[in-house]
Amino acid sequence: MIDSEKLSELRDMGDGKDDFLLEMLDKYIARAGEQITEATGLLGEGDAAKLQKVIHSLKGSTLSLGLSEAAKNIVDFDKELKAGDLSRAAERIDKIGADLARVQDYRKTFS
Repeated sequence: MIDSEKLSELRDMGDGKDDFLLEMLDKYIARAGEQITEATGLLGEGDAAKLQKVIHSLKGSTLSLGLSEAAKNIVDFDKELKAGDLSRAAERIDKIGADLARVQDYRKTFS
């Protein structure tokens, strides 16, 4: 789920233990959940500018954790939003939610 280089880097930051990695995953899961909820609301309001800001922020945190598979959809969505294209927005947000569920499942493998 996490790119192997990033996983190694996060473990090194935790002195070889998973504590730091788990802390980062927990923070990501909590914040991404909030951002998905916010994105859904903004889409319903038709606020493309604020939606793009939320998705751009989510893109950054997803890439920083090395979640490149999950980031692919978010990167594409961010590009679409910058171009003013909302045609696939609901589908993209649903996919982000499904990817977050996979991250949550991955996190459980450490418990």
